Amino acid sequence: MPSRADRPDNPVACIGWVGGQGNLASLAAIGPILQRLAERRRFRFTVVSDGRFELDGVEVVNIPWSLERQEEEIARFDIGVMPLEEATPWSHGKCSYKLLQYMAAGVAPVASPVGMNTEVVEDGVNGLLAGDPQAWELCLTRLLDDAPLRLRLGVAGQRTVAEGYTYPVIAERWCDFLQATFNVHP
Repeated sequence: MPSRADRPDNPVACIGWVGGQGNLASLAAIGPILQRLAERRRFRFTVVSDGRFELDGVEVVNIPWSLERQEEEIARFDIGVMPLEEATPWSHGKCSYKLLQYMAAGVAPVASPVGMNTEVVEDGVNGLLAGDPQAWELCLTRLLDDAPLRLRLGVAGQRTVAEGYTYPVIAERWCDFLQATFNVHP
């Protein structure tokens, strides 16, 4: 996967989101935060999706999603966001896939502390968790203002993915599980 560390800094910081149009409502939930932030900071908001996202007062770049290009587009982000609604079964069942994509690319993530997100993100170590609008605004402001922090979180996120979410790691866990379940030893 292409990595954020493999490219020069963006001239304007890029906050990004990747996902299907069915999840644009979760993204819209942080719209007012992005609008307030755009009044004080310059950034570009990139949406990689099969749907379009527009937000008054925010520079939004819509990029059509494709399997072949999604990794390259994610690696162009400086910050990746994964907002989720707190109280829905859908949100609690999400698998944090986009969060893992951001982290694998070395992109500093900000996520709602919902479901698996709390298992993947160690707040302040490999990403930031934002549980309410004020926290979202604070986390995004902090990352926009602190490029070294973005880099540190991105590197830690890549380490998290390498140590816990790659095919070899998952395959080994499955083998251990199957051996323990069926009491089989190689």
